[in-house]
Amino acid sequence: MRKVFRKMAAAVLAVVTAMSMLAGCGQAGSSSSASPKSIVIQAGNSEGDLDPAGVALGMFIQYSRLCLEPLITYDSEGKVENAMAESYEESEDGLTWTFHLRKDGKWSDGSAVTAADFVNTIKRALDGTTSKSIYADMLSPIVGAADAYAGKASVDEVGVKALDDYTIEFKLEAPCSYFLKLIAMQCCYPSKDGVATNENASWYTNPSTSLANGAFYMTEYVQGQYYVLKKNPNYYDADKVYLEEITVKFIDDATAAVSAYKTNEIDYATNLPAYVMTEYEGKSNLVLQPNITTRFILFNVTKAPFDNAKVRQAISMALDRAEICKTVGDDYEASTQFIAKYMLSNLGTGKTFSEESGELIDEDIEKAKALLAEAGYPNGEGFPTVTYNYPNNEQDKLIAQAIQAQLKSALNINVELNGMESQVCVSERNAGNFDMTRHNWTADYDDAMDYLLMWTSSSGLNDAGISDAEYDKLCEDATAELDETKRNAIMHEAEALLVTEQAYVVPIATNKTICLLNPEYTGYTFDSSGQVILKFIRAEE
Repeated sequence: MRKVFRKMAAAVLAVVTAMSMLAGCGQAGSSSSASPKSIVIQAGNSEGDLDPAGVALGMFIQYSRLCLEPLITYDSEGKVENAMAESYEESEDGLTWTFHLRKDGKWSDGSAVTAADFVNTIKRALDGTTSKSIYADMLSPIVGAADAYAGKASVDEVGVKALDDYTIEFKLEAPCSYFLKLIAMQCCYPSKDGVATNENASWYTNPSTSLANGAFYMTEYVQGQYYVLKKNPNYYDADKVYLEEITVKFIDDATAAVSAYKTNEIDYATNLPAYVMTEYEGKSNLVLQPNITTRFILFNVTKAPFDNAKVRQAISMALDRAEICKTVGDDYEASTQFIAKYMLSNLGTGKTFSEESGELIDEDIEKAKALLAEAGYPNGEGFPTVTYNYPNNEQDKLIAQAIQAQLKSALNINVELNGMESQVCVSERNAGNFDMTRHNWTADYDDAMDYLLMWTSSSGLNDAGISDAEYDKLCEDATAELDETKRNAIMHEAEALLVTEQAYVVPIATNKTICLLNPEYTGYTFDSSGQVILKFIRAEE
């Protein structure tokens, strides 16, 4: 799995490098104030591509919510909503899931959306020879998926098939309590069978082959600059879509995005700096999007001194997270939970998972000092100088400096800071070349297991070297448990072991995405992951 993950990281780096050039994009169109049925929005992250079976990162997220429809989606309360699937059923033994597609689903060229189009994405993602997917390993509950992705078997042996044009069947290795969440992931979105292929890696950049089954479809694509979308008249919910045209501009720099918004170059800006919250406080322009994300410290537990649980606990308890967040900005909020603070509970109560668990870390310097002494380092004596790696951006630099200062003051231990280019920091973490490193995880699917499964012994994401049989068993039990109340209890137990009992990871903060939207436009909504949904917005004429 580690080798597979390095392959995914290399694919990400290649695509990000290819698409990082940012150019002036005035020719893409003027502010939508000229036409109330058009809008110009910013894509705040140009990483990745527009292939659901590819490097479906930041750029794909905005595009997919406008142009693609999965089998199911989740509303702001975490409830399942049918999208391309009009119904589905699970077998009594939990090993077979069958989805029935709506008959009125059409691609933007007028052709029918069929079961083969969903199978096309999934099998392309799992093809161990040609796949560029960064999420396909999460489909391992499907029969044969792990072997196909590892290149040990053919994708033809994977347990997903089109029974007919409008019926898809999934066969699972074992019952999977969160399978419906997986089906809503990027690598399960449809891509036109026979058109979207791994051999033609740029199919999505050509409007004639970049077909859409959602509210909009692409008419123009200029790499690194912008793309233009038109209303899809074949969309099954087209009567609810008000806008006729959307221009999406790539503006990675947050300050440039604010400027573009203020000069009416764009109507919607995202991923903005913290000062925007203060400047626009109380105004209808401001849209705050709670992220399903956690920023945390990861230890390399395979080497001293971090192979000692008391050392890890001492460091976790010595930190003042609220003070750390103050150094960054109001968009950061302290968190003692590893599972994202605003992730909804699987129980469907409307509560978050963190509200159920409560605070998991007791911030107490005296207890931290006692633990460090028990570990053999009274008042930090004999504790080796350790290095903290972090991506060299302003926010992470401030967080790193605060961590360094607090650990010196509270525990008398020396931390050297090592800022580096973001992808280098990731590569060093993947290779295990770190003592302590900054890590950040945003949910791929809206379920606590997305966080917990990272640290099982067999996980390709387990860069910390954690190998804990008790923890592995809890994750195994939670995956197989179909009673949501019992599963919920097991997941809370697993998180407590991870964060409190063993302190394998040290949660620091979560944050909000700060957005500005032209107040002429109303009707945006949020999904269960906190993402803003713009496809049904409208403006007063």
